[in-house]
Amino acid sequence: MEHPSPDRNALLAFAAIITFILLRSHPRTLRWGRSLGLDGLFQQRLQFLAFGLLFSDLGFGFLNESLVGRLDALVTLGLGVLGLLLGLDLGAPTTGQQGVRRAAVVESVATLALVAVPFFFLLGAVGGLSWQHRATAAALLGCTAAISGRRLFSSVLGSDTPPFAGLNRVADLSTVIGVLAAGTLLALLTPASGMTAYERLLALGVTGVVGGLAAWLLAGEIHQGALRTALLMGMVLVTAGTATHLELPPVAATLLMGLTIAHLPGPLATELRSSLAFVESPLRALLLVMAGAALAVPTAVSLIMVVLFLALRTAGKILGGRVASTFAKDLLPAHMGLGLLPSSAVAVGLALDFHATAPPDIAHIVVTVAVLGSILSETAGAWTTRALVKAHKLSDAAVDAVASAACPPETAKGEV
Repeated sequence: MEHPSPDRNALLAFAAIITFILLRSHPRTLRWGRSLGLDGLFQQRLQFLAFGLLFSDLGFGFLNESLVGRLDALVTLGLGVLGLLLGLDLGAPTTGQQGVRRAAVVESVATLALVAVPFFFLLGAVGGLSWQHRATAAALLGCTAAISGRRLFSSVLGSDTPPFAGLNRVADLSTVIGVLAAGTLLALLTPASGMTAYERLLALGVTGVVGGLAAWLLAGEIHQGALRTALLMGMVLVTAGTATHLELPPVAATLLMGLTIAHLPGPLATELRSSLAFVESPLRALLLVMAGAALAVPTAVSLIMVVLFLALRTAGKILGGRVASTFAKDLLPAHMGLGLLPSSAVAVGLALDFHATAPPDIAHIVVTVAVLGSILSETAGAWTTRALVKAHKLSDAAVDAVASAACPPETAKGEV
């Protein structure tokens, strides 16, 4: 049987993308997606995962595994920029958020532990792995589970009124906690030679802080816009590349870089937020396409682990969120975990970065679990988020009705 040529495969893949874009933008498709509660999935751009699958060896074979390996620098840059933006946002001044921060820590740690501990033992089904490889993979899956995406929730809510403004902040902090935990745990657990675990952890922190200081100093010396942006992007790539060389998540190093810049004097943090905002969406799309292309044919073991990952992550978000909401009752809904089920491209990016350094058998399992788990989490989150908003509105309506019954309006003068 004659196989299609690579050029023909590329044309077929791009034709499929154009067809998808045309169908997706059709008013009838938008109405159908909105009626099923799937419009948030389009905003999360998880359809690019499907594009990656279409390009991969499972589809047209245009973006095969060897080509994915050659594009590691783009993945590193994408994760670096996303980490920088996370750090800049976290460093922005906020007031009255102590309870929200505590809630985010409790919920994130609960989800991370509930996923990582069982998976350390479940990964024993993959033969020939040392305890360090199993612990590293389990820790990474726990960190990806802790990460939540706020875009879907914001699109459903349409406003930042309490208690949902606090939930948006929890989603952001959950992502930051997951990334920092990934950097810390991978530094301590990843088998490596030449440096001890604590030396690698210290090197990761120094790399992020020094990268932020260097970017701040460069920005103060150079005033030409284009040259300044190019040098700052270079510093992001250097910082992220150093973390990659240490076999650590580049997003963790640049997150520390962003935190450093946010706490230094001057307008650089604000300038970076505005100048890099336009590249955030393309980089997220790139990571999702690459993650889809890195997927291998799922095995029975990996599919079972996807189901368990989804169940454990859901339990962690809902149960951990229920406990965490008590730390900020006025700022967070009681069942806030329903709004934290959507995932983020950062979680997929962490798994994709792990794919480049881990043993092939466990790397494919981690990517499969993280990517398919993100898709299913987004699908479930589209409905659970709406259920949370609807329940809150019904609760408010019931409270107003009880208050009206207890305190009826005064009778008009002269009325019997």
